[in-house]
Amino acid sequence: MMRSVWLWGALFALALAATAVLAVSLKARRRAAATVRGPVAPPDAGVACSVPAATPVRALAGAEGPPVLIWGVGDVRVFVDGAPTFSAPDAPKHLAVGEHAVRVEAAGGATLQTRIRVEPFTPVLLHALRADDVGLTLVRLGCGCASCVPALKPVTLDVVKAQASPADLLQEAARALQKDDWRTAAEALRGVPLRARASEAFHRLAAAVDVAGYQPDKARDELALIPSAASHDLGKLLGALESLEKAEPKRRLEVALARWNKVTEHFQALIARFGDQVPTHGISQRLGALSAAFDLARRKNDPFEQEKLLGAAEESLLEAVVQIRSAHPDDCSFQASVVSTVLR
Repeated sequence: MMRSVWLWGALFALALAATAVLAVSLKARRRAAATVRGPVAPPDAGVACSVPAATPVRALAGAEGPPVLIWGVGDVRVFVDGAPTFSAPDAPKHLAVGEHAVRVEAAGGATLQTRIRVEPFTPVLLHALRADDVGLTLVRLGCGCASCVPALKPVTLDVVKAQASPADLLQEAARALQKDDWRTAAEALRGVPLRARASEAFHRLAAAVDVAGYQPDKARDELALIPSAASHDLGKLLGALESLEKAEPKRRLEVALARWNKVTEHFQALIARFGDQVPTHGISQRLGALSAAFDLARRKNDPFEQEKLLGAAEESLLEAVVQIRSAHPDDCSFQASVVSTVLR
């Protein structure tokens, strides 16, 4: 905390010291702001520079990727984006935010394929099991099903009368879920009578339908009904997932602070080295105001406000980079020096 306070104080003092510098004209500022919205090459006078036209300024790239627990029971193997993946509670891997292809394989050629959607700082659990009665099933928590048809309303599994046997209905539901057809699976599971809903297979399949229907809490309640001793390690993995979920908010705040400190460090480095090239008084004032707002959001433990302010500060830093580079657009050495300053 002392380090961040020092940086905020230094930035504020820097903004005050810059008041004697000529402010950028409104026209120039608009032109620079438009530039930072996309990679726009600097003016070219016939000199081919290999320096990137735009410079990434986000520190700790990929830090928002959440921890994941990936578990295949027995001979079951789980592949993420084509690579065999196992992630235990004592050393969880992290997945990048976005969509990922998941394939589950078991002896005998059985396969299950799907796509998951990973959200920032949201831990994920994938638990794959092959059972003699229903074949492959996949429990997924903390991630969406990117390859499923979206649910338009809450999904219920109220009992309805069916002609097929409970065993056949469970097999039908499992086959449907192996193809991400959660609606057919839900229809089959509704036909399972209450007396046959205590099995591990039913709870796993019902939880999969609940997740596809945007009801993750209901899915956890369903999985909690499976006795831990008979859950094939799912019980302990659910506990580990809960621990990760409790830890992520703190890590999210730490990442935001570390990124903020890097933005201020990079800006101060730019001004110290190139401040005499172009006036950046307006950007200094803007960052000073953002710094005070970020400090308030941090004291309130508001991660969403911090990330919004961080994005604004990063845009201001990139604007400063563009303005400074415009001072010598044909000097490749100068361009490279500016870029290297914000990539350290």
